[in-house]
Amino acid sequence: MHKSKGRKSGPPKRSGGGGTYDDPVERVKVHWYEYAAAVATQDLRNLNPSNMSVVCSRLTALADAFAHFRIVSLKFRAHANNAATYFAIGFVGGIQDVPPATLTDVMNLGPSVLQGPAQQVPSNWVKVCRQDLAGPFPWYKSLLGTADATEESPGLLVTVRSAASAPVIMECIATYEFKTPVSTANTPAAVRLAAEVRAARLLAIQSKEGAMLRKLLSAAVANPRNDAGTTSQTPGSGMA
Repeated sequence: MHKSKGRKSGPPKRSGGGGTYDDPVERVKVHWYEYAAAVATQDLRNLNPSNMSVVCSRLTALADAFAHFRIVSLKFRAHANNAATYFAIGFVGGIQDVPPATLTDVMNLGPSVLQGPAQQVPSNWVKVCRQDLAGPFPWYKSLLGTADATEESPGLLVTVRSAASAPVIMECIATYEFKTPVSTANTPAAVRLAAEVRAARLLAIQSKEGAMLRKLLSAAVANPRNDAGTTSQTPGSGMA
């Protein structure tokens, strides 16, 4: 039986070029190391880029330049804190009303890790799958402050200590994607392009000045002049 071919699902293609409207404008891979000793036993790290100024200022700069972001990869691990305490780190998808508040609750999450007082080396890397990172929306607002917090981040990292004020040391590597430039004059891609244009213009000016200098030097060699400003002459070449 003949089956008709239906249109493939997905975002529409851009007119006049390849790719889709879902393609990012800027992609950046970041690596940060976080030390925290909060008074409370629970600590939450919202992964919105405008909330990352303490650990990664590159993301806050991109949050100011682009309206939307998403996270396409994330992995984390725990480091030894040299304290007689336990702590757990986990990824919570979306914005939950009641995030995990105990070590057991955090370890019930899929992507999570536990670090104990006897451990003196970092834990294994915990990789968050892309389906969890996607969250409920395809893109999120780069700046915090909207009425609906679920539109601002695909999730957060939650840390729980066995004792208050115990240090927590966490290392993370993530890849963020951004689109919808807020100011085309200030996007990283535009800044790089402007720098390349300035460098090319400077090189052209230097080449032109160098050519003029070589021309003057060649003329000076071909027609040398004495200190008085008159053309030097060989003996016997003057007037009788």
